Amino acid sequence: MKRLVIVQDVPTQFDMPLYNEIARDGAFRLTVIYTQLCRTRGIDPEIGRAPQWDHVTEEAYERIDLASTKSRTTTGLVQRIAALEPMLVVVSGYFPSLHRKIVKPLQKLGFKVGLRSDNTLPHSNFSGVKGLVKRLVLPHWLRRYDSWHPVGNLASEYLASVSGAKRPVYMFPYNVDND
Repeated sequence: MKRLVIVQDVPTQFDMPLYNEIARDGAFRLTVIYTQLCRTRGIDPEIGRAPQWDHVTEEAYERIDLASTKSRTTTGLVQRIAALEPMLVVVSGYFPSLHRKIVKPLQKLGFKVGLRSDNTLPHSNFSGVKGLVKRLVLPHWLRRYDSWHPVGNLASEYLASVSGAKRPVYMFPYNVDND
């Protein structure tokens, strides 16, 4: 069965319900690799507490937490992902730096790597020295990915505008179960 690997810093209330649904659907195997230490399982660091939705506490998908130093290295993570033989690796953002560092080694091994992004032009500051660095560096980073997985139309516009390139785009929105 084909496998999708998602690399993300920590679990969030936005993504866990979606990942559970993908896993239950069974169209492919889903493995989510969390790269940052989440000290208390079940606590969402974005909101500082455990989510109050009962379906978020359940995990139907395969989850890997990178707690060991060896696994948190670029080489260790690339080897771990390669062993899973994914059809696609979706990296959620380019921070922490480990997320950026695994792209080229995975591609050299023949894996397709996509970028999930929620950045938008209206919420980005491209002024001053920091803005200059962004304008010089971001286009190169964004062009490295085989596909883009923005959370919405504004994020898609950001990727195309900042990179000056075209890539296949597959929407990967934040999904909240309002029920």
